[in-house]
Amino acid sequence: RFTNTKCIFLTVMMEFLVHWNKSLTTQVDKDGRTPLHFASSLILRTGSYLTLELLGRPPWCHFVWIPRRSTSVLEIVFKANPAALYQADKNGSFPIHLAASVGAKEAILFFRDKYPHCVGLRDAEGRTFLQVAVEKEILGILFYVCETPSLAWILNMQDNDGNTALHLAIQSRNFRMFCALFGNPEVNLNITNYKGETPLDLSIISKLSYGLNFIENSEHKICHALKSVGANYGVIRWDKAEEPFRRPSNPEEEDQASRRLKDAAQTCVVASVLIATVAFSATLAIPGGYRADDHTNEGTPIYAGSYLFDAFIMSTTLAFICSSLATLGYTFSASPFVNLVTREVYTVLSVLSFSSSFVCMSIAFALGVYMVLAPVARNTAVAVCVITPTIWLGTNVDSIFKLVILARPLCIRKGLFKGMVQLLRMYALLVVTTLWPFIVTFGWAALARIHRHR
Repeated sequence: RFTNTKCIFLTVMMEFLVHWNKSLTTQVDKDGRTPLHFASSLILRTGSYLTLELLGRPPWCHFVWIPRRSTSVLEIVFKANPAALYQADKNGSFPIHLAASVGAKEAILFFRDKYPHCVGLRDAEGRTFLQVAVEKEILGILFYVCETPSLAWILNMQDNDGNTALHLAIQSRNFRMFCALFGNPEVNLNITNYKGETPLDLSIISKLSYGLNFIENSEHKICHALKSVGANYGVIRWDKAEEPFRRPSNPEEEDQASRRLKDAAQTCVVASVLIATVAFSATLAIPGGYRADDHTNEGTPIYAGSYLFDAFIMSTTLAFICSSLATLGYTFSASPFVNLVTREVYTVLSVLSFSSSFVCMSIAFALGVYMVLAPVARNTAVAVCVITPTIWLGTNVDSIFKLVILARPLCIRKGLFKGMVQLLRMYALLVVTTLWPFIVTFGWAALARIHRHR
C-alpha cells in the first residue's frame, strides 16, 4: 500500500518514463508480465483525506481536504498500451486476474469501465477474476461482484475443472464467501463440476474431512443451508468420495492422529479437573452458612428449602457431573490402548460436557452471589446475575455470528417467512444444546417447590 506522497512520486516517474520511451509499456519480463500487470497489482488508496496544514500567521493552522487518486499510475500505463489488458503472462493470467489476487478493486473498476467484457477473461486454469478472488479469499471483490447486477453473467462460469465460484467458496470453507454467493439469486446451486459434484456434495465431503463432525461448525451450517433450499445431489459415488476421509490405514498417519488427540486431551483435562474441584468445594461451602447448634435442624444449610438454594445445589451438581464426565472422556481419548474411532467419540463427548460444565458453574456463581448479596445489596446482586451469562455468549459468539450472517441470504432464497422460520429453528437448536443446564437447574427447583407446597 502506498501513501499519497509515494503515489505522487510514482506518478511523476511513470509520466516521465512513458513520455521518454513509450515502447517500455510493451516489454515483458521473464514471466511474460507487462508493466500493466504490475500496475494493476498496486493497492493504492482512493478518495480523500483530512490533513493539518501549518500557517505563518493566525490562526497558525487549518484543516485541508486533499484528494487522493489511486488509478493515476494505472491510467498512465494503460493509456500508453491498452492492448496489454488482453495480454496474458506465462501463467495465463491477465492484469485483471493479478488485480483480483491482491484485492486491487479500483483496478478492476477501471478495467471494467474501459472494456466491460474484460471481466470474462479466463486464465490458464479457466478461472475468471471472481474465481481468483474466491481462491485468495478476497471478500471485497466478491461482495462487489455479488452486488453488481451487470456482472451476474460471470457468477456461474466454470473453470477447467468445472468449478464455479460457489464450488471454490465451499472448498475453502469460508462461511462469509459462501453466504455472499448463496444470497445472490443469480447463483445456480445445482451446477455439477466435471467430477459430478454439486455444491451440496462438496459441503458434505467437507464435513467428512473435518473429522469430529458431531461438533457444529461452518461445514454443517453450509450443508444445512443448501439442503433447506432444496439443492440437488450430484452423480458421484459416495463410497469413492468417502475413501480419503476414512480411518487411515497407514500406521504413521494413525500415530499422528493419536498424538493430536492425546495433546488436546492433556491440555483440557487440567481445566475439567479444576472445574470438578471447584464444584465439589462449592457444594460443601454453601452460601449463607449453616444453622446454629441450638436450632431444631442444627448443622443444616440456612437457605435449605428455598427456590434459589435448590437451583444452586442442582447447578453445582451438574457442574461436577459434567466436568467429571469430561475428565473421564479426555482420559480415554488420551489413552493409546483405546482404538482411534472410540477416542474421537470420547473427545466429542468431552468437549460437549466441558462446555456444559462452564455454563453450570456460571449459574452456580450467579446464584451464590445473589443469595449472599440480595439482603444487603440487591442491585449489585442483580447486576452480577445479568453479567454472568456473557460466559455463554463468549463460548458461542462464532455460532451466533454465523447465523446472523446467514439470515439475509437465507431469507432471499426461501422468502422472508420461511427463512425466518428456518433461522428460528437453528437458533432454538443452539439454545437448547448449550443452555440445557438452565432448563434442568431452574426446572428442578420449580418442581421441588411445587412438591413442598403439596
